[in-house]
Amino acid sequence: MKNRKLWILTALAASFFVIACEKDSLNTNVDPDPAYNPEWGTGEDIPIVTDVYFKAKIDSTVYVFQDSIQDSWNTTDTLKGEACGDSSTQFIQLTRFSNSFFGSNEIEFRFVNCLADSFGGNGDTLNMYDTLAQLEVLREGTYAYGGVKSNNLRDGVIVIWRDADGEEYTSNTGTGANQNFSFNISKVDSNLADSMSVLLISGTLDLTLYNGTKTIPIEGGEFTMKAGLVQH
Repeated sequence: MKNRKLWILTALAASFFVIACEKDSLNTNVDPDPAYNPEWGTGEDIPIVTDVYFKAKIDSTVYVFQDSIQDSWNTTDTLKGEACGDSSTQFIQLTRFSNSFFGSNEIEFRFVNCLADSFGGNGDTLNMYDTLAQLEVLREGTYAYGGVKSNNLRDGVIVIWRDADGEEYTSNTGTGANQNFSFNISKVDSNLADSMSVLLISGTLDLTLYNGTKTIPIEGGEFTMKAGLVQH
């Protein structure tokens, strides 16, 4: 009986040994994760890894903003501008890439259109304006550069760049008619990824921005950005 028990224990031990050997033979030759690189996402060769982004050479430096990466965020808003005729108001759809330090290294597009103020809002109240503004303002095609100053109201897009010092450069109202100085939206899609905006706009831009007598170029710009704030 003792010999039988010993035989059983020996057999079980042998089984465990075989199982352990098989487990040890599994392939563990897996490449480790790359080491953290604090310089990732800087320089000119920057990979685009999100659907929502902006990339351009601005004043000889390449900037890439990608939504929710390295403190970059694409936000939207709807603004009510100046009266632009009898019972008409400028409606502005805004989309902006900024980081945690608001006011510096920001790119912003403001789509401006003079629309009938059929809702009769007062002051800056924008309740129920969004649908009308989205349908009328955001379209595929080339845009002229708009204006919101009372002496130079124009439909179109306003491109704004705020540099590292917070200095603001803007597009020149009324320009943008030729291909070398253009802002173009190639696609307008529904945005189903979040509840804060209803559209995704994709396009390109090449233009010069102005701050008094100072200028900076934006070259080879491309983007896919959110647009159309959802009012809650």
